[in-house]
Amino acid sequence: GKTTLSSILATLHPATSGQVLFKGTSIYDDIYTYRTALGFCPQYQNLDPFLTVEENLIFAGRYFLMPEATIKARVHELMEQLELTRYA
Repeated sequence: GKTTLSSILATLHPATSGQVLFKGTSIYDDIYTYRTALGFCPQYQNLDPFLTVEENLIFAGRYFLMPEATIKARVHELMEQLELTRYA
């Protein structure tokens, strides 16, 4: 149940009934916009130990089907916010 709900909220799987709203708007009205604003971290470790932190984040960002330049910019922004740049 928790994983299913999380997947629906992160727009990875569509809801079969009801509504999913973000700030009062259905996420399905513009799903690609919400995919960049919503997400979740699974309980299991989904990192490749042979990739750097930066490479793992870029790889994960590709799931959101964004342009590569957007992914890289967001990864660098995130790494700065989380103080991970020294681990890049």
